[in-house]
Amino acid sequence: MKKTIFSISLILIILLFACKKPIVYPNEPQIDYQKIIIKDSINEFNEEVVSYDLIFNALDGDSNLGLRQSDTVDDFSYGSPYYNNAFISLYKKLNGEFIEADVTYTIADSVYTDTLRYNQRIPHTDPVGLNDYFKAEIKVNMQIEKIIFDADFFKFDTIKFVFYVVDKDFNISNIQETHEIIKDFRGTLTDTDTVIIY
Repeated sequence: MKKTIFSISLILIILLFACKKPIVYPNEPQIDYQKIIIKDSINEFNEEVVSYDLIFNALDGDSNLGLRQSDTVDDFSYGSPYYNNAFISLYKKLNGEFIEADVTYTIADSVYTDTLRYNQRIPHTDPVGLNDYFKAEIKVNMQIEKIIFDADFFKFDTIKFVFYVVDKDFNISNIQETHEIIKDFRGTLTDTDTVIIY
């Protein structure tokens, strides 16, 4: 009798797993800020920089968030708005309010102003198993040269990064932002407000 009960239980478990449906998520990407790691570093040109590793989770229901290396024509060609799919802007705190940070410089007696943006390309990843969705922890690195970091136009003490992603159907994710970052801080800020200082 015990063998019969065990056999029936085993069959029920197999049937439950066999009938389990794939998980379905919305086609619009969703992102969730996790942490930012800040440290002094040297870039590939042997320049002193302040390095920011922004880490966030991303989820896309139809798995078309990432871009392949071959995605460089038409809407994804270099110079087009969607050549990148991760859009990251630096904000500065001025008189208690955050505004998008910019850089003003002079070339041949002409004055130019640029915003500080660190847009990047998230690579394509094939889904695994039955579930046809993109789910990953993403890390993007941003660097500010110390010569800019210490320049007169960069004389504000609090910054943050604001970011979002776009999938290949041009669905825009929710917008996330980092902690407020004291400019001279080095260490890790996490989504639970735990501060790890190196």
